[in-house]
Amino acid sequence: MDSPTNTTLNTAPAESHHASPEIDDQLSSQLLEIARPHLKFLEDGAEFGVGDLLADAGLDSMASINFLLDIEDELGVEIPDELIEENSFETIRTVTALVTKAREA
Repeated sequence: MDSPTNTTLNTAPAESHHASPEIDDQLSSQLLEIARPHLKFLEDGAEFGVGDLLADAGLDSMASINFLLDIEDELGVEIPDELIEENSFETIRTVTALVTKAREA
């Protein structure tokens, strides 16, 4: 099993075209920890912001499915297919919005 890594979450406004005015920093931090094993291009301890593109860090379609399953398992939330949109796994910010919607559904 991988050793624990130090994760720095950059919650500063990002250059994403899908910016959300309100973001749950605690949930975003949890999601980054869940995502990190699926981000094959992200080095241990590297900073990763809520608006950084997950695909640039190595999240591909198969990794997105595994990430979704890990989110559901680790956070105890079910994310219905109808809530998932094309950009749902674009950034930690968009994943946070998805999980928030699923919790409210």
